[in-house]
Amino acid sequence: MKLFKLSLAAVVAAGALSSVSAAPLEEAIKDIDVSGFGRYRFQSTDTRPAIGDKSRNTFHRFTLDVNFKATLDDNFFSVIGLRYDTRDIVGSHNKAYSGIANTHGGLSGVNGGWGGGHGDSFSVRQYYVGYTAIPYTTVLFGRQPAGTFFTDDIVATGLKVAVNPVEGLTLAALYYTNFENDGDLANIQFDPRVTGNPAWRYNSNTGAWDTRFGESAYIHQKNLWGVAAIYQNEMLDLQAWYAGLNKVADLFAISAGADYAISDDVSVRGTAQWAHTNLAGEFKDNHGRTAWSDGAVANSNFYGFDLGASFYGFDLDAGYLTYGKEDKTSVHTLEDAGSLIKPGEELINYTEINGKHKIWFGTAAYTFDAYSIGVDYVNDKVKNTGGDLKADEWVVRAGYKYNDKLSFKAWYSMVTEKDGDIKDKSDRFRFDARYKF
Repeated sequence: MKLFKLSLAAVVAAGALSSVSAAPLEEAIKDIDVSGFGRYRFQSTDTRPAIGDKSRNTFHRFTLDVNFKATLDDNFFSVIGLRYDTRDIVGSHNKAYSGIANTHGGLSGVNGGWGGGHGDSFSVRQYYVGYTAIPYTTVLFGRQPAGTFFTDDIVATGLKVAVNPVEGLTLAALYYTNFENDGDLANIQFDPRVTGNPAWRYNSNTGAWDTRFGESAYIHQKNLWGVAAIYQNEMLDLQAWYAGLNKVADLFAISAGADYAISDDVSVRGTAQWAHTNLAGEFKDNHGRTAWSDGAVANSNFYGFDLGASFYGFDLDAGYLTYGKEDKTSVHTLEDAGSLIKPGEELINYTEINGKHKIWFGTAAYTFDAYSIGVDYVNDKVKNTGGDLKADEWVVRAGYKYNDKLSFKAWYSMVTEKDGDIKDKSDRFRFDARYKF
């Protein structure tokens, strides 16, 4: 499970361009730390629907992320992070499996919103200032890793405050006014109406139907605020979270994890999680709420557990997840899986949930020297009025860790979705070579 740490020591960051005083720059900046990674990725996805055309999407991708962290004086530090991201599409994707040209194919910038077009971007991904003069407190202001339970690796612009009153305990508060719009962000429209075209909507404030005009807006264009209490030590990981997305949803989560070493070669672990999403009234109004129905969207509860053991190189895990509501759409995370339990690679999606999901899963892996192999199995049954959708995912994994900085990983995912007599299949292969510095 991903661990969230807001303490200054856990901020992996980047450097400063100016001083906070009139002192010369070389005197104000006492030291600069450089960190980051370079990654090459190859990915190929085949989609084979029962109805419609087959498609293949294959690309090479290179990402370079360089972060500079500079100490300005005893109380201030500054961070700047640069990212170059580029993708080369393999073949033309206008027709299935054509593969006749090497073109970007009109792909939008990888670092969407802040990057360039044509599949590549170079941007200042992070720039923020930290303040540490208040005892046990770190204040971060600017564009920074969002670092919430409901997001993965996106950056956001705003303010974050973390207090560490005792060892292992972090109390945090945050307020962001803008998100990076990357490919893993939830794509549920705040207001599905199209500019200039009237649409009848039920107004819960007046109790009447009216016609309103407006422009569609998405989750990344909304303000986010939140608070968290986190306690972590060698054995426990306890987290409680609240986040509010302006006029969209209130998100809650509690996660409790434990890892106990019986001996040097044997350990057991477990994680239990609960999450709740309470959608805002205006969000429901914009998705068809009436006096008799919440419309197309609904509040949702998530319950999940994962039990595992490690012994003599083997790692085994099994668990159960349930979330969503029949015939409705909801959301539990804003980007990717956040910190919710997520086995497999492709089947589970917490950013846009349709129907009631019940999932059983199991994973197994074996590590020997620098090599690792593994397999995941996920079984998902989705309940809607029209019938149950049954889906399975198998993932085969392999990895090689050359040293602490250089590693190689590959996985192959096979997803089958069956709705009555209709069966859709998709496969995805990914290879990563990553160097950390």
